Amino acid sequence: MSLSCTYFALKKNLDRELSGYDARIVYILHDEIIVEAREDIAGDVAVTIKECMERVFTEIFPDVPFVVKPEIRDTWGLAFQNLQNRSF
Repeated sequence: MSLSCTYFALKKNLDRELSGYDARIVYILHDEIIVEAREDIAGDVAVTIKECMERVFTEIFPDVPFVVKPEIRDTWGLAFQNLQNRSF
């Protein structure tokens, strides 16, 4: 399965899972997803995203370990800064 198919499967599942929250996807790049959510629901949204990402990747790539470590930031700028500062 191509990575673009993986992206669309993940996006479809995330859209469905986040529909019950006052939250929206702002940006997706590879294994990073930035979501805007109110502070009072940020923890619940982070857990939902973690579970959804791990479930989708396990369904598509059952032999590849994939662990999501959510991080909650106060602003998009801090989230983007985190992406730029990572070494791969």
